[in-house]
Amino acid sequence: MGIWSEATIWRLLAAAGIFLAGLTYVRGWRRLQAFHPEPPPADAPASSRSLKLFISGLALLATALISPLGHLSTQYFSARIVQHMMLVASVPSLLMLADPVPALLQGLPERWRISLPVGQDAGHPPTATRRFLRRATAPGITLLTFLCVCWFWYDPDVHAATLRYGVVHAAELLSLLGIALLNWWHITNAWPRIHEEMKPVVRILY
Repeated sequence: MGIWSEATIWRLLAAAGIFLAGLTYVRGWRRLQAFHPEPPPADAPASSRSLKLFISGLALLATALISPLGHLSTQYFSARIVQHMMLVASVPSLLMLADPVPALLQGLPERWRISLPVGQDAGHPPTATRRFLRRATAPGITLLTFLCVCWFWYDPDVHAATLRYGVVHAAELLSLLGIALLNWWHITNAWPRIHEEMKPVVRILY
C-alpha cells in the first residue's frame, strides 16, 4: 500500500465523503434560507435547528469512522458494537431529524438536481422510477432489509471477513448506515414524503 496503510486510505475516503456531504448541505441550506423572508420555523429544512442536527450527525459519523473508535472496532468486539449502534441509531436519527434532502438537493449542481426523481415537480404524474422507489422503500420492506443486513454481517464467517479485508469492512459500515437512514426516514417522516405518515404508536413499534 506504499507509505499509507489500507486503514489510513479508508479513513481518508471517509473524511472526504463526510466533508463533501457537509459542504453540499451547508451550500443548499444557505440557498433555502433565501425562500424565508423571516427566520424559518424550527421544523423547516432551512432552520438553525436542522443545521445543528445535521452537523451533529456528521460529527458522530466522523467519530464512528475516523476517530480511534474506528481502529478499536477492528480489535475489540465491544468497540465494534458501539460503532454499529452509532451507525444504525445515533447518526441516522440526527441526520434524518434535520430533514436534509431539500438542502442536499439545493446544494447540488442544477443539472444533477433536476435529473433526480425526488427533485421532480410533485404536480406531475409519477414516473416509473418514482413508482418503483415507492414500492422498494415501503416500510415493511425497509424493516425486513434492515434485519437481514444486520443478521448477515454478524454471521461468524462474514464477520471474520470484515476483519481480514478492508473493502468488506467498508461495505459493512456503508450498508448498515444506508439501511438505517431509510428506517429513520420513515420514523421521522422526512422529505421526500412518498409514503403515508406513520401514526405515533406505529413509529415507536417500528
